[in-house]
Amino acid sequence: MDTDTPDTRLQGLALAWLATRADKKPGTLNALAKTLHPFVEHRWSRGEWTERLDSLVERLLDAGLVQKRSSASLALTAQGRLQAWVVGCLPV
Repeated sequence: MDTDTPDTRLQGLALAWLATRADKKPGTLNALAKTLHPFVEHRWSRGEWTERLDSLVERLLDAGLVQKRSSASLALTAQGRLQAWVVGCLPV
């Protein structure tokens, strides 16, 4: 099983970015999309990117790595913070 795919790399970047958000000010879906877009704009059209982002967020929610704080904001769960640490996104 190939674990180094564009989708797994995006997941790591998303977790790393969400790890930088303060608990009182979680990241928004729009801000996450704007942050990650430069990494994918050469690879996918805007429509493809929107589909990939929606799929990424669903996977993160289903895996319990993030939770919705409101209709537009996301925050790492304890499991998500641990996963971000495991992949080297957070300092010890």
